[in-house]
Amino acid sequence: MESIDKYLSELQQQSDELSSDVQKTIILYIKMNPYKTYEDLLQFLAKAGFTQMTSEDNIFKLLTTYVNGVGKHIHVPDETFDSNELEMGIEVEKEHTDCPILAKEISKDHLAECPDYYTRLKRMEDECKNRK
Repeated sequence: MESIDKYLSELQQQSDELSSDVQKTIILYIKMNPYKTYEDLLQFLAKAGFTQMTSEDNIFKLLTTYVNGVGKHIHVPDETFDSNELEMGIEVEKEHTDCPILAKEISKDHLAECPDYYTRLKRMEDECKNRK
């Protein structure tokens, strides 16, 4: 495990968008150590001076924010969206997540705002490739 000083130094360079230093520390640690265990995270947070209760409370808050922040249109039936657009969207969003459920939720959010979002995205990407 890399030194705490390195993590804390990088943490200080992060934006103040999150509500607490512990949340910033959690996110930075996970980004830099994506395959570590929950126990590894708790040990790191303890070494950084956070209590187990504070650590676990903030991990739960982050998970809740993440889960509730995605999929505002989760309850909208799939049939409401163009099936080809939804299918394209799920494939595109899988570039950002390994979870097909999240990919579908993100796709629905985009399609609710713009029904041909993924057709437009593909057109734009094709134009960019043709410029090279």
